[in-house]
Amino acid sequence: MKKVNYLVAMVWLIAFQTKAQEVITKMESNSNVEVTVKKITTILESKGLKVFSVIDHKKGAESASMKLLPTTLIIFGNPAAGTKLMNCDQSIGIDLPMKYLVFEDNKGKTWISYWKPSLLANKYHLDNCQPILSKLDGALAKFASLAAE
Repeated sequence: MKKVNYLVAMVWLIAFQTKAQEVITKMESNSNVEVTVKKITTILESKGLKVFSVIDHKKGAESASMKLLPTTLIIFGNPAAGTKLMNCDQSIGIDLPMKYLVFEDNKGKTWISYWKPSLLANKYHLDNCQPILSKLDGALAKFASLAAE
């Protein structure tokens, strides 16, 4: 019986990890976390997006007397685009605004990761908002690519 439970747990874990890898876009940055965060926020603001918050998870860990490699969450958005999406399904508001996570891995590489907005169409009733989601996909990819240079 234990072998069956172990096998089920392993299959579930592999499926969960595969699913997470499919939906989280991740690209390597040529700069460290601090520089990459500055690049992203500058790009976002230059494109007229609002940076609502920058959360330094490493500092949060330090405040709890714990260690964490550099990890920063950037919360940003465009109220016009967000409102259009919420007019399709207000529940999407729990996943807005958009976010980038910039972090250093244990090999010293810096990564930019984010959820593709178009994937939210499966989670919410956003059939009429597909053009907005596609446009957001392209914008997030472009901004992350520019910041990664």
